[in-house]
Amino acid sequence: MLKRAQGWAMERVGDEDSLCLDPVAHRAWIMGQEVRLPRRMFHLLYHLATHPDRTFSLTGIGSILSAEKGGYMEPNAVAVQVYRLRKTLSTYGALGWLQSVYGFGYRFTPPKTRKMS
Repeated sequence: MLKRAQGWAMERVGDEDSLCLDPVAHRAWIMGQEVRLPRRMFHLLYHLATHPDRTFSLTGIGSILSAEKGGYMEPNAVAVQVYRLRKTLSTYGALGWLQSVYGFGYRFTPPKTRKMS
């Protein structure tokens, strides 16, 4: 498990009121509710949360998702992962946190909190 976590800061991000991610315990809270996320989706959300307001291309997100296996992800597979993450976020009241940036990719913009990295 530690091999898979290489490259992660391995520290908790955010607060439990809006978004909190604990990579050691593999636990996530969105708007105060604990959410069970698949490994790839958790990894993607953690990376985006540690880089808020930064825009990532589909290729960049594919690199993030396939980094632990050293492989390549097709753009359609990346788009599906982003769609699923966006759907999960909206289910828990975080609609609009994962935004499309026309002609480039996606940007994660959670509400501003004092603990967000």
